[in-house]
Amino acid sequence: MSSAAYIVEAYVCPTIGAILSTLTFAAPIKALRSSIKNGSLGDLNPTPWIFMLGNTIGWLAYSFVTDNLFVFFANAPGLLISIFLNVGAMKLQYYEMVSSIQLTESRTATNQGDDADDTQNTVDASELDGDIIHNNTDEKQRMGPPSLTSHEKAVLCIIITWFLILSITSLAPISKRDMKLVIGIAVNLNLIFFYGAPLSTIVTVVRTRNSASIHFLLW
Repeated sequence: MSSAAYIVEAYVCPTIGAILSTLTFAAPIKALRSSIKNGSLGDLNPTPWIFMLGNTIGWLAYSFVTDNLFVFFANAPGLLISIFLNVGAMKLQYYEMVSSIQLTESRTATNQGDDADDTQNTVDASELDGDIIHNNTDEKQRMGPPSLTSHEKAVLCIIITWFLILSITSLAPISKRDMKLVIGIAVNLNLIFFYGAPLSTIVTVVRTRNSASIHFLLW
C-alpha cells in the first residue's frame, strides 16, 4: 500500500467520518432552538436524543479501551450536544406540564366564581359537605406537576444502563479483548435504537403529511 493510500485510509477517511458524525448529532439543534422560543416541543420528537446520549457514552468508552482518537473525536462533541438537547427537552416538557396545571387551576377558579355568584348566601348541611369535598379536590389540583418528566425518566434509565455496563466491564476480571467485545456489542445495540427511534413518529408524519419532527437542517 502506497503512503498516499495509507494516509487517506488511516487519517483522511476517519477525519471525514468524525466531521459527518458531529454534523449528524447537531442536526436537531435548530429545531430545539425554535421549540424553546415557542415554549413547546410541538411536533418535535426528543426520543432519539435519549439514545444519542447512550450512543456517545458507549463509543467514548470504546475509544478509551481501543485508544482510538478518531472514535473519540467523532463522539465527544456528540456527547455535549446530546446533553444540551436532552436538557432542553426536559425543560420544555416541564414547562408544558406547569402551563397545563396553571390553565386548569385558572379555569377551576373561574368556575368557582360563577358558582359563588349563583348560590350567593344559601348555606345548609349538604352544601357544607360539598364544600369540604370541593376543597379536597382543589388541594389535589394544587399539588403541582410530577418531580420528573417522562423524558427525564428515560434519560436516567439510559444513564443507569451504561453506568452498569461500564462498571461491570471495568471491575470484572476480564481481558481487554473481552472488554472491547462487551462494550462494542452494547454500543451497537444502542446504535440500532438510536437510528430506529425517529421511526416512532413515522405514523404521525404519514397521517398529517407533515415532516416537522424530522431533522434536516443544522441552523
